[in-house]
Amino acid sequence: MRRVTYFSLLLLSALVCGALLYGAYAVARQEAERSLQTRQGILARQAAQGIQDFFAHSRALTYSLAQNPRVINLDNEGRQLLTSILTDNSRELRAITRVDKHGTIVFSAPNNTVAGRNVADQDHVARLLATHKPTASGVFVSVQGYHAIALHVPVLRGGEFHGSVAILMDFDAISRRYLEPVRVSESGYAFVYSREGVLLYSPVPGLAGKHYTEITAGFPQLRATVESMLRGESGEASFAFDRIRDGAPALVHKLAVYLPIPLEDTFWAICVATPESEILARLMRFGLYLLPLGLAVLVFTAFGVSMGLRQFVLQREVNRRRETEAALRESEERYRSVIENISDVFYRTDAEGRLIMISPSGAALAGYASVKEVLGMSSDTFWRRPEERRRMLEIIAKDGAVRDYEIELLDKNGRVIHVATSSNFYRDKDGNILGVEGIFRDISERKHMEEQLLFRALHDPLTGLANRSLCLDRIAQATERARRKPTPGFAVVFMDLDHFKLINDSLGHQAGDKLLREVADRLLKCTRRMDTVCRYGGDEFAMVLEDLPPRAVLKTLKRIRESLKNPLAIGAHNIQVEASYGVAYPPAEQIDAEEILRNANIALHRAKQLGRNRVVVFKQSMHRAAIQTMDMENDIRQGLALDEFFLLYQPIFDLKQSRLSGFEALLRWRHPSRGLVNPAEFIPVAEESGSIFELGGFALEQACRDMAQCLKDCQAAKGLTVSVNLSPRQFSRQGLAEQIDRALADSGLPPAALILEITESSIIKHPEASAYMLSRLKARGVGIALDDFGTGYSSLSALRQLPLDRLKIDTSFVSRLTHSKRDREIVGAAITIARSLRLVCVAEGVETVAQRDLLRELGCELGQGFLCAPALPMGEALRALNPEFCDLTDA
Repeated sequence: MRRVTYFSLLLLSALVCGALLYGAYAVARQEAERSLQTRQGILARQAAQGIQDFFAHSRALTYSLAQNPRVINLDNEGRQLLTSILTDNSRELRAITRVDKHGTIVFSAPNNTVAGRNVADQDHVARLLATHKPTASGVFVSVQGYHAIALHVPVLRGGEFHGSVAILMDFDAISRRYLEPVRVSESGYAFVYSREGVLLYSPVPGLAGKHYTEITAGFPQLRATVESMLRGESGEASFAFDRIRDGAPALVHKLAVYLPIPLEDTFWAICVATPESEILARLMRFGLYLLPLGLAVLVFTAFGVSMGLRQFVLQREVNRRRETEAALRESEERYRSVIENISDVFYRTDAEGRLIMISPSGAALAGYASVKEVLGMSSDTFWRRPEERRRMLEIIAKDGAVRDYEIELLDKNGRVIHVATSSNFYRDKDGNILGVEGIFRDISERKHMEEQLLFRALHDPLTGLANRSLCLDRIAQATERARRKPTPGFAVVFMDLDHFKLINDSLGHQAGDKLLREVADRLLKCTRRMDTVCRYGGDEFAMVLEDLPPRAVLKTLKRIRESLKNPLAIGAHNIQVEASYGVAYPPAEQIDAEEILRNANIALHRAKQLGRNRVVVFKQSMHRAAIQTMDMENDIRQGLALDEFFLLYQPIFDLKQSRLSGFEALLRWRHPSRGLVNPAEFIPVAEESGSIFELGGFALEQACRDMAQCLKDCQAAKGLTVSVNLSPRQFSRQGLAEQIDRALADSGLPPAALILEITESSIIKHPEASAYMLSRLKARGVGIALDDFGTGYSSLSALRQLPLDRLKIDTSFVSRLTHSKRDREIVGAAITIARSLRLVCVAEGVETVAQRDLLRELGCELGQGFLCAPALPMGEALRALNPEFCDLTDA
């Protein structure tokens, strides 16, 4: 009986001993696995955040390029900018490409041989063209053999889609920077899948680029983990996978942590996995040592059972606790090693907000030499705005945690540090809050870059002034502030430098740029800090002058005009600049910023029409006139397309022989709703809008065709001429001589039958250039007539240089010929000048026999006007008139 009891006690002791040993091993194993998963989670988040920050930087860079006017227009400076940006970021960027709205590459740096290639069939480009939103491609192998990712950002101007700017990022460089360093142990590593299930990165040779269904075949746990990753989920997992060692596969059980990496319109999924055997090797060896130790304890217990079972059980409990504490100390050491070596800052505070733990990187970031100096300090000491910390705690209490919450901290010297934190409460086993813990990373460099990009997006790169976008925003703010005041107190001034193009053409664009910078500096000196000075574009500036009554606004403009009177030193030249100004005040009714700026622009154009170098304040009538002018411009273009313009021909007759000499072609417009429009209404509008080139070309070609047909059909018309007016803009445009050659060649009209009429004001500004152009025209055999003589300021010396054939006296002098002795003397002097220069003199507006007789008496050869006949279509003119005789008597 005693022996049975002895063996029973021995068996019971063995069972108790074995249970205690297994419990110690299980606790140590559980802590080791928890430590491993914690470390893998930290490394996965670091890698994911690094990749996201890299993409955010690349996206911000690409957005700044997509908003740059040079890149949008893709001129030489835009191409140079793209090349310089690529050179500055050559470590991670391999190429920068400009794609148009149809998906065709229009420019690519550094290799532009791909220009012209259409890439609209590529999935990420198709998504961009469909959504006009940023897209990212999958990883692909470039022509040069490296792995790459393409990031496309849309180019929008005025809300209209104009294609995209794309950067080609080196995926191999991203892998080396953010994924290769992820190592938990000798065989632990990270791998990354795309949303489509393609393995983007793995250090295991031969796996990258394969689909997960091929890789996970035969490994159901791994497949379930990957499918969870592809759904954008995060979590922990364990699975078995083959590890190739010494040429032979070996099944390895792994512990893993995975999470998604959001990127533009897609995401990647990263997983950090480590063989369980390597992490638990030391623990396994410890378990092997426990076996002989347990046997020894068991033998000791058998021999000491007489001392009592209770003493034995107590001793085993002591041993179990020691073993557990050893495993916990080892786990804590590993945890502390991770904390001390991560680049992000780990921190923990107590319930009162005092720091009780912080990683060395955090102490260094705050400017302290060691962690000991920081521990015990209140966390409010480091917050730039302590109330933000209280707001963060409220969010944590509501949502459970904050993720990438951006805050501003202060270091030891008061320097502001921008950080992003992910924090939460930590609690005891009963759920009581013990304090706050989390990590944060320094994002000061990123914030600085964002500020620079924002400045570039809102300021002119040449002068540093506000650009159009910022100007409109300031006008909107001023409008809102003025709306809350009893009397609006701000003005918008639109300013344009007079004759700036002449400076660019004569001294070069560098001199023009220097002048613009000097003007910008003077504008800033003449305005206040609260005012906004903007370079609107080219040589145009806009100013928002706030809290100023109209009189003070005009005083400010006076200071600016006085400042510009002082010559500007540009190289070896001293240039005095003049400018025109349009001023607009906010009306009583509320309008938006664009309309106020438009009103100032309308006033500016009015100032330029009145002779430049003056200030004009906007009136509502100017807006109505501008709308009418715009409508007139549109109607002119539509009228050209619908053949609403036609020619009438005013007879020119020989005053002495009373016979027909030729015709002057007069342009007329039959508007579908307004009827016949006076040329005095539409010709100035056409001159300003540029439609005069199409109108003048139509008149020249039609007159040549009509006159050529007249000479062909009517034998008596032989020797008649047709006069066609050239506007000042037509005369100064390149290609005029070639246009006349084409008109003569197409119509078959002899050059001698064509007379070109040029106004006195067209040639008087640049007589030498005008003489050269007239000589070219004269060499073609056409006649040249100086129209409206007497209304300008031409000199005899200037007239002598011009190869003229005719001189036409303006109607204003002929109409007063019989009533004003002074006008008779002027007309006589003009005829004398024409005779001395051997020119044929033509009097315009001859309507009475008395005028005819006086002109004959004064020696004028030709006349035109209603005395012979009104202006008629060519066919009617030939039927109504006898070329051999022109009735010059009053009807």
